[in-house]
Amino acid sequence: MLLDRYELLFLIIPILPGIYLALQKNFIFSWNPKTDSFFLRLFFTTPGLWILNVILSAFIVNSFPNFFPEFSESVSQIFGVWSSLLFPMVIDTFFIFFIRKYILTEDLPYFLSKLVSSELYLYIPNGADAGISATYEITNKKRKSTELPISMATTNLVINLAQTGNKDIILSIFGEIIITEKVLNLFQKNNIGGFYARPVRTVFEEVTESFFDGVIAKKIDVDSSLIQQRYQIICSSFLPPTVPPTKIKISRFPLKITIPDFKLYYPRDILLNVKDINQTSESFGSQYGSPYFVQRYWIVSSKMRDLLIQEFQENQFHFTPIRFIGDENSSA
Repeated sequence: MLLDRYELLFLIIPILPGIYLALQKNFIFSWNPKTDSFFLRLFFTTPGLWILNVILSAFIVNSFPNFFPEFSESVSQIFGVWSSLLFPMVIDTFFIFFIRKYILTEDLPYFLSKLVSSELYLYIPNGADAGISATYEITNKKRKSTELPISMATTNLVINLAQTGNKDIILSIFGEIIITEKVLNLFQKNNIGGFYARPVRTVFEEVTESFFDGVIAKKIDVDSSLIQQRYQIICSSFLPPTVPPTKIKISRFPLKITIPDFKLYYPRDILLNVKDINQTSESFGSQYGSPYFVQRYWIVSSKMRDLLIQEFQENQFHFTPIRFIGDENSSA
């Protein structure tokens, strides 16, 4: 049996919020203007909003007369058979209001911004691991009052696997990334560029702290064949400084330099010389470790991101897309 025109309109009207959202150029699923388009946005927005709208409208149409019989009868007398179309139209109006107020802001909501595509990503593994030690030296002792003290390891890192666990990728409190031989071999197999590897010494020690005796480290006997060699990633590719509208926040007492929203902007021409593994030229953090010690941010290519997610189940929310100047306005 074919749908009558009222039932057909009942199904068509819920499409409008998705079309409205897809028409907005600042609702972006890709910062790459070559891949972003009206049809891409339509594909992501319309089905979900349409299904939600139809379900809500059908529920209200069937339940409204039971809860408000007198009002429902009055509406039916005024609008006749068109009264059933009022509900999807009201829901559409609500959705469009919600979209304008909460989604079409200056930038995407946090949960959506993590899902868009980019050529480069800010990579922040989940938290720094204890049990990593080295001798650090301040390399810019004669610095300006607005410059953070840059610490550089003067000895090879030592990793206590009893504290860090036997993980493939480890992050130190100063931002160093340590990987296993398995990871290094995979990087080399996939021609990952922009770094070289320095061996790291590993130990297995039970560390206890006492008020009277201080820190006591007791060696634990383990099967050495189960321990993979570790390597520190030494970055050899550094990006130029970020550009506006990157919001760099500088706080004093103590000195702290951060990008609170982790939204880094660069000119698109940096892609001509970028590698798979890169670091920012600027250093961020606090000399007292709040929210983290002074370090350069890690910027990785989409190839590197996909490799970490597919091979090592790295959480995709540890990667924030890098923005490129002009892409927001040039997206169709």
